[in-house]
Amino acid sequence: MKYVTLLLMFLSAFAVAQEEKAETPKIGIRLDLGEIITTEELAIEFMEVMEDSRCPTDVVCVWAGRAVVKLGVSADGVTSEEVEVIVGKANENLIAEISGFKFYASVLVPPPTTKNMGNRDYKLIVTKEKL
Repeated sequence: MKYVTLLLMFLSAFAVAQEEKAETPKIGIRLDLGEIITTEELAIEFMEVMEDSRCPTDVVCVWAGRAVVKLGVSADGVTSEEVEVIVGKANENLIAEISGFKFYASVLVPPPTTKNMGNRDYKLIVTKEKL
């Protein structure tokens, strides 16, 4: 009887695991500083890094810091709106929501170190996610 109960528990675990939905894949788009990318839904221009107070990777900090970027966003190809977002911070990194997609400022690279605190060749990873 123990074996039957154990077998039923084992099989029910597989049955429950099969019901999980697969996560919708997210598309990452690399955008160089000053570059404009155009998708079917909108155009995004990486205008400038307003603030980069992130903790250098070779230092231990009390506060992680943040990176704020300014982007130009155009949905119709003509009207451009300037948007400031905090990179990677939930609820503050949404660039636009249009045509069933959300666009997020996900990652700003390179991360700061104590050796590269000056001008850096910034790249922004924009994530496109289907609603």
